Amino acid sequence: MTVHIEKNVVLFADLALDTKVRSPMPGATLNLLGNFTRLMLGSPFSAQKLSACYRSLVTEATCTVGRGQVRVAGVQRWYVAAFRTSDDGEGYSSVNYSIGLEE
Repeated sequence: MTVHIEKNVVLFADLALDTKVRSPMPGATLNLLGNFTRLMLGSPFSAQKLSACYRSLVTEATCTVGRGQVRVAGVQRWYVAAFRTSDDGEGYSSVNYSIGLEE
């Protein structure tokens, strides 16, 4: 997990889930993502939405789970939650789920 904090506010959090997309998503991973999203945003995305977006990584490099607004330190801020796959060019790949605040 990578967390970027500025002035006591979490601006970005990224979870490394696996080295490849597994279909279907394991139940423990789905529960982890629901709890992580609830912790970051105050409410989770539906399991169906998370699963569908995750499955799309088989053919796509990224998938946006959701966008919206959340109140942070008394100010409304836009956020984006997304899955992405990456390859470092040396044969190592990762599947990540991130939630970040946008300017």
